[in-house]
Amino acid sequence: MPRQISAGAGGSRSLAKNALLLVLAFIVAVLLWNVIGFLAGIAIFALVVYVVYLVLRRHL
Repeated sequence: MPRQISAGAGGSRSLAKNALLLVLAFIVAVLLWNVIGFLAGIAIFALVVYVVYLVLRRHL
């Protein structure tokens, strides 16, 4: 038989806690998205520099 979760008297506190956790999760996701974007930009820049280096080394 499945368990039932009782709302009890702390239902509004639980709602506020869930809303706070949702906001915190959103902020963390945005910060991680910016970090990932920054690292991807560095990786693309390094890749372009390496390709240009290979092309110049071959032709000079």
